[in-house]
Amino acid sequence: MDDCGVLLRQLLDPGCLEALSPRADELVLDLGCGEGEFTARIASRARRVVAVDRDARALDLARSRSPQVEYRLGDAHALPLRDEEWGGFDVVHARFLLESARDPANVVVQMMRAVRRGGRVVLADDDHEALCLWPECHHFSRAWAAYLRCFDSRGNDSIVGRRLVELLAAGGATALRNRSLSFDVCAGDPLFAHAVERLLGILGGARDVLLGGGFATAAELDLARSELAAWRLMSGASIWYVLRWTQGRRPG
Repeated sequence: MDDCGVLLRQLLDPGCLEALSPRADELVLDLGCGEGEFTARIASRARRVVAVDRDARALDLARSRSPQVEYRLGDAHALPLRDEEWGGFDVVHARFLLESARDPANVVVQMMRAVRRGGRVVLADDDHEALCLWPECHHFSRAWAAYLRCFDSRGNDSIVGRRLVELLAAGGATALRNRSLSFDVCAGDPLFAHAVERLLGILGGARDVLLGGGFATAAELDLARSELAAWRLMSGASIWYVLRWTQGRRPG
């Protein structure tokens, strides 16, 4: 499993599942399910799960992991639901979806239409500016800021997590609740190396786009990577991060 998979499974997924708290009598719609690891966790508690993603290869892997889930190829902006399914789900959930959605408000409207009256719509997404490393890594911080500018320039929203309550309210949800789920790790923790590798991997994977778009120079990125590689050896090094989580209900 890659570093991102390790971090999600061991650091973030348990808290997300506890917050979602699917029940054995609930029908759940999971949007942007990807390779289905978290969907499988939902399915272990819910009566039935329908999951949607636009990546056919990811869905093939998801089906092999949890064949009891009904996986569908489709876009969250135009959900692949049958007429009789609209307004029939007890819970509609999306995690790490709205940050890259071309129209997050439209996705939330779709979710509100899909859930039954009184049912729950649950959103969890990133606030990338919340990332904090201590002791400070000045070169990395500048490179991370450049990465976020690049991310947003491509039609994404790096701080969409802050907007989740607003999006649900605008979509007509009531009984709103919000919280932050911790995603923290420090030197000495077995997951610390995975977290640092994940950060290095993000910068490495975006390098060509960052350079091509003029968001950073090669020297700046090299300094950031070398600084982070040295920082990871510090006994007091720590990474602090939170995932924004919001729940609302369809009136009725």
